[in-house]
Amino acid sequence: MKFTNAVMFSVLFVLNNACMKMEKIKKPDPPSAKAAQLGSNGLSAQPLADIHHYRVSFPKLEAGRQWMVQRIHGSEKNPAALVSGNDGTYDYDIKEAELYEYQWGYLEGAELKIIGSGKIQIPRDLVFEGEVKEIPETYLFPQEIPIGRIEFKKNAKLYTYGQDIFWKPISLVADNATIESFPENKTAAVGHAGRAGGKIEIETDHALGHLHIELRGEHGGEGHAGAAATANMKGAVGRQGTPGIWVATGGSVITDTPPYVSRQTYTCGPKPGNGEKGGLGIQGLSGQDGLAGGDSGGAQIKIKNSQLQISFKRFFGNGGKGGIGGPGGDGGEGGPAGVMPTSAGGIPPNGVAVGACSAFPGPKGDFGPRGPYGQKGAAGTIQQVCYWEKDVWKCE
Repeated sequence: MKFTNAVMFSVLFVLNNACMKMEKIKKPDPPSAKAAQLGSNGLSAQPLADIHHYRVSFPKLEAGRQWMVQRIHGSEKNPAALVSGNDGTYDYDIKEAELYEYQWGYLEGAELKIIGSGKIQIPRDLVFEGEVKEIPETYLFPQEIPIGRIEFKKNAKLYTYGQDIFWKPISLVADNATIESFPENKTAAVGHAGRAGGKIEIETDHALGHLHIELRGEHGGEGHAGAAATANMKGAVGRQGTPGIWVATGGSVITDTPPYVSRQTYTCGPKPGNGEKGGLGIQGLSGQDGLAGGDSGGAQIKIKNSQLQISFKRFFGNGGKGGIGGPGGDGGEGGPAGVMPTSAGGIPPNGVAVGACSAFPGPKGDFGPRGPYGQKGAAGTIQQVCYWEKDVWKCE
């Protein structure tokens, strides 16, 4: 191709034994090549001394040519801010967690010959400080963007809330830090089982410091209360009061209407009885059983060159308590009042009733007792942790 659009390229340098043309950028000490994130066609992302800072390393370029490099970052094309030295050629103008694309070539007369191109995904460094209760899922289980370095500041605590962690960082540093599944006594909502503590997998070549891992299942939620009472749980209707009996008083009265005659009087003796109290409602339905507690969760830690002191604690989640029993059935209606006879055994045809001979219906019955509590839920289990020690997996 003809070199006609020089603004899109950075004239880097002419490599030979005597001279080199480059930008003056202060370079940190170069990182270990083993700690690089590899890209395509010889590109690599190398961590610098300060966390969140990286450089891109280019493949070795032949001396004695005028090299040109184009960097494509997102939708923009910019000249790369490159530094060249005896140990290689680098781009320091780099942002973590970004994808960079490059192409490079050299001038041969007016002709630019592209001889290579490649892409490199810059890792994301993670720094935890204080008490951390929310982090993006992509940080816990990185897929497109790899994890670079992980640093836990002094006494930092990361709660995973049962989410799995799959980390393969370049390095891990922990200053008396803790990774914990759930806060102590964390309990699931009513009607929900406790979550498991999740799985923690960490694999790295380099680790330093003190890290505590507390795997804890969430306690199971309480069972739901028993269902509401139904109509068929209502108590029985009370018995009717006893009937009264008419008895002659021995007296008489003159009727108010013609043919004004004397009639014998009758009264109740005994009076009719009041209705009996309604029956007790049926006992309520049982509360639902408590929900199961979560399993502790497990861990698998593999560190090849470790100066990390690591401790494990594991706790299963307790089962939730049974739900309260449902309310008892409604009390039965009171029995109807007793009555005086109106046919056989009633007042004779020529008799007159005198006195109060009425009774009252019985009171309504009491609500039934609540149903029994549900059963306690099952506890979770303690799961396995494995760690790499002296080239051997040890599990417990």
